Amino acid sequence: MKLSKNKQHDLYNATVMDLFHRSGYCENNNKLNGVRIECKKGDVASGSILKLICIIENNKISLARYQVYGCPYLIASAEWLCEIMQGKSASQLKQLKIMSLMKTLCIPTERKSIILILEDVVDGIRLQL
Repeated sequence: MKLSKNKQHDLYNATVMDLFHRSGYCENNNKLNGVRIECKKGDVASGSILKLICIIENNKISLARYQVYGCPYLIASAEWLCEIMQGKSASQLKQLKIMSLMKTLCIPTERKSIILILEDVVDGIRLQL
């Protein structure tokens, strides 16, 4: 079966596909210098693992990167999360409305566990700030 490279994937909306293909925040974390905090949530059995690595300056996240094992929804969500977290303090992280990402990315209800993983990772980072 031959697939067209230009065909949009039926399962994912344009925002998911853009974030998935962009992947600008998925980097080799060995090159990150500075005060570093990390949080990893999920497990292989569930098919979803997210590790967030943040560099901290002046009690704010100056740089956020991720490593992920999972579906395009989780990869796109991690990309969005890193973009939105940069420049935020602990109190600002607490105000993030991560659940709204379900609507933005059209994440199916049966994949709500992705949002729960993101919330757990954000809480883990916030508590270390």
